[in-house]
Amino acid sequence: MSLFSTLPLDPAHTSLWTKLATQPYPAVPHGLGISEGVWQATLHPLSVAAVSVVYIFAVHHANHKRLRNGPARDLVKETYGLSSAVLAHNAFLCIYSLWTAQSMIRHLAHYFAQGTAAGGAAGWTAAFCSVPMHAPESHTPHLAPLGLIAWLFYLSKGYEVVDSIILVLKGKKVSNLQSYHHAGAMWTMWAGVRYSATPIQLFASWNAIVHTAMYFFYSLTCLKLKVPRAAKQLLTTMQITQLVLGWCVAMSYLVVTYRPSAFPDMALPSTGMPAGLASSFSRNSSTPFVKDSLFSLSPYHTDAASVRSALASAAEANNGRVPCVGSTGAVFAVYLNLLYLLPLIVLFVRFYLRSYFGWTPKRDAAKKAQ
Repeated sequence: MSLFSTLPLDPAHTSLWTKLATQPYPAVPHGLGISEGVWQATLHPLSVAAVSVVYIFAVHHANHKRLRNGPARDLVKETYGLSSAVLAHNAFLCIYSLWTAQSMIRHLAHYFAQGTAAGGAAGWTAAFCSVPMHAPESHTPHLAPLGLIAWLFYLSKGYEVVDSIILVLKGKKVSNLQSYHHAGAMWTMWAGVRYSATPIQLFASWNAIVHTAMYFFYSLTCLKLKVPRAAKQLLTTMQITQLVLGWCVAMSYLVVTYRPSAFPDMALPSTGMPAGLASSFSRNSSTPFVKDSLFSLSPYHTDAASVRSALASAAEANNGRVPCVGSTGAVFAVYLNLLYLLPLIVLFVRFYLRSYFGWTPKRDAAKKAQ
């Protein structure tokens, strides 16, 4: 699937840039309590660009200063207040990641079970392709909305740069792996939330599981409890596995198609406005997603009836099947994740070989020369 394809939820006869620029922002998740302006500011590309660029320049400056002046003092080890703050940081991210993982998994398990019960394997595929950014509250009233969980997870990627600050305070170098990982994660999560891309929910749930274990180990280290080498190796293996699995699943979204009729109560694909997501594919309601005139200027579908009509037209033209990803914005988010993950996998594999097997490019070159 190309970025230049016209997908069921795209406006007709518009350029790639117009599609990306005019796709409406997702609406504020129910119960968040912030204004539309603040919500959209957090999802504006300039916001994530500013944070990521400042982070990269700050890391480069800190590494250059360390190279020029030599190893610095370990301020965390020397200062009780800093060491306590580092422990609190790691414990907080461990607990937060656990909450995120279990909340998302419970949402996803419920939704996939519904799809499977409705249409077997075809219903499961329909659920896979239509995981809602905003799950209908009536289905899971005891859980936070998926859109809110995903947005908080996106914000957490900005907060996680504190990991690099901690390394600098310890007098250590911030590796290319860590700086690329943190900066890239901000952009990929931004794209997933901004363009309501279904794959982001699956990847975020796996990432939250890995981060729960990672920050748990970091917390143990802060308490001066030794983490076994085998446990560290297992964690790195988990990280690489979730990246490879995430890449494969993201790629599958570009090639898989599904039958909407196999899961009549599936959540409608989103182009940003969440209200219609509670409407089933089969319902004949014409209730608009959002009545606010803010969206009246968008060339995208702005009501549940037109989304259902677009899906029905696409299905009729393709033997009852539609693409797994319904908008160019969501396809852009998938491609961005694919491009980000490949170098990250390479960096993690290099780290794994170097840390647990003592491999370095220089040593490998020396062996070949012998």
